[in-house]
Amino acid sequence: MEKTKHLSADEMIKHYWTNSTPVDTVYMALNSKVRLISTSKVRVCHIEVDKPNDSYIIFVSNRLPREFMYYTVAHCLGHIHCGHLEDKRYLNNDEEHIHRFEEEANEYARRLVAPAVALNLFKKKSITNPEKIAELLEVPDYIVKKQLATI
Repeated sequence: MEKTKHLSADEMIKHYWTNSTPVDTVYMALNSKVRLISTSKVRVCHIEVDKPNDSYIIFVSNRLPREFMYYTVAHCLGHIHCGHLEDKRYLNNDEEHIHRFEEEANEYARRLVAPAVALNLFKKKSITNPEKIAELLEVPDYIVKKQLATI
C-alpha cells in the first residue's frame, strides 16, 4: 500500500469531496490510503500506524451517534495529515503540546466536515440557519457555527 500523503483539509476537499452532503470523510479516509475499522472496543476512536503497509488504521466506535461519525473520522484524519503521529511530543502525550495538537486536529476536522465551499453553496441557496446546515452536513451545530464565523 502506498504511504498516506499528508494533505491539508483544503487539499482533501479538492481531491476527495464528491460535492455532496454530508461530506463523506469515510470515503476521504479510504481514498487517502487510511483504513477504517468500526468496533465496540474503543470509546471514540484510536489511530495506529500500520508499519507493514506504511499507512494508518483508524478504529472508530460503532456506538457513536451518527452526527459525530463524520467529524470523528475527520478529527483522526487531522492527526494523521498534520503529522502528529510522527511527532514524539504527540506520541508521548506531552502535556505542554497536546492541547495544540488537539486544537489543530479539531480545526482540520471542522474544515473537512463544513468546508467553506459547501457553506457558500448553502448561502447561495438561501440556507443560512446553522441548525439546518448542521442537519444537512450530519454534524453537531456548534461545528457549523464555528465554521460560519470563519468565512
